[in-house]
Amino acid sequence: MFTPAPDPAAVDPLAESMAEAVQTSAAAFRLMLTISDAVRRAAQKQRQGQEEELAEPEKKLAPGWAADALRSLLDDRVLADLMSGEDWPAMAGQMGGLQKAGVDLTSILPQLSQAAKTVYQAVEANQARIQAAGTDRWAELALRRALALVRGRPFAAIDPQRYARAEPVVPEMVSAIADVAYELSSRRREAADYADALWAAHQGRLAAEENELLHRQIFLAHHGADEVDALREAAARLARINEGLGGGVDMEAETAQLLQMLLPRTAAVR
Repeated sequence: MFTPAPDPAAVDPLAESMAEAVQTSAAAFRLMLTISDAVRRAAQKQRQGQEEELAEPEKKLAPGWAADALRSLLDDRVLADLMSGEDWPAMAGQMGGLQKAGVDLTSILPQLSQAAKTVYQAVEANQARIQAAGTDRWAELALRRALALVRGRPFAAIDPQRYARAEPVVPEMVSAIADVAYELSSRRREAADYADALWAAHQGRLAAEENELLHRQIFLAHHGADEVDALREAAARLARINEGLGGGVDMEAETAQLLQMLLPRTAAVR
């Protein structure tokens, strides 16, 4: 859950960039923590035959303990964003699960928090540049670095029989990757950098091939770049993907409407 964006009319460009930095840093931390916990669960399943869960008293204490553990590592605004999310108890439980599994959190948490610190160090060092340029490419760099690590759907190359218990966390990981891809693709498309917008959306699709929000980003980027043939092929690709889902599914209404607007003379695509 992201912190709601402030009213643009009520803030200056730097304040708005700072708000986006908070959201970006929090999203990166969520993604890295989710991946770390998934690895922990898979390792326990492989070695012990089952995952080790927190006891109910531990679950109740986890949010307060996690906040104390992160207070000295994260910017106050990033920590506040994390704690305000509906997923905060689950995140705290992930941290508790890692510690209970023997993971040295005094070593791993600073690494997970470094992206957030880097963002704020960049802001402090470049306030004048950010105000003058009206851009926050430093935040986009953090998003790009996170997306560059994506190679496909999490655990897709692993024997599902060995890591069956890790499957419940895969949708969370896929959702986090798609969110980051959408955010970066939107930013670059709005800046008329259609090549980077396409790269970001395609990286997200490596993990979430059927995510139509990312497909819509691809359509808009091709349209912005005046790549009509590529847009038609992208629409056909989504149609093929949907045909292979559970015997065939229709495009989302928003996707179909967008294609009708971008390609008005194109026959409707299922």
